Amino acid sequence: AQSINGMIPPSFLGTHSRDNRITQHQPFSTQFPRMSSNLGSGNIGAAQRDGNSIRRNGELLDDFLLEEYTYIPTQRQQQIVCKMLLSAWGVSSPREFQIRSIAQIVFSLHHAPPRVGLIRRTSEGKSLVYVEAATMLRGITLVIEPLLTVSSDQTSTVLNMATLSSRVYAFHLDSLKKDNARKFGNFLLDLQSCTHHSIVL
Repeated sequence: AQSINGMIPPSFLGTHSRDNRITQHQPFSTQFPRMSSNLGSGNIGAAQRDGNSIRRNGELLDDFLLEEYTYIPTQRQQQIVCKMLLSAWGVSSPREFQIRSIAQIVFSLHHAPPRVGLIRRTSEGKSLVYVEAATMLRGITLVIEPLLTVSSDQTSTVLNMATLSSRVYAFHLDSLKKDNARKFGNFLLDLQSCTHHSIVL
């Protein structure tokens, strides 16, 4: 486990192989400092931000348990992700977990179909991971949200963020209007169109 950029929320990335075995985690010990063991067995949720540091029970913590990754993207892969985030979504300063999560989804496909678990706090940028992965992979991406209002909000966010050249479309299936329903139907009828556009449902 490593401390990355002073971010608080814990995150977990795991990859299951075809026979459903979880691969062993590989820490980035060469790129990030090892976390000290000063957390003990206390409640992680009790930790609070204090400027750029973490404070728990009055004790200032320089390091904090944050993330583990099973896939190590190359520098070139990270550059590709950052370039796409900027050109398609206008994001110039993505977070470390976003870059690495997207890279795992997009570039580890030739090893095994990735199952990525990403746990973050609300409004930390989880949605950008799947919309950017959908942008890079093209085709149709199915997003299942727990609430209709969340799904509707995410659809609006995708449409507002996407640049004119990104060829990204989003549809909220429970509130499709006639024009959008017709456009979505046309995409489904044209397989070539599906592979050249990113469609988020």
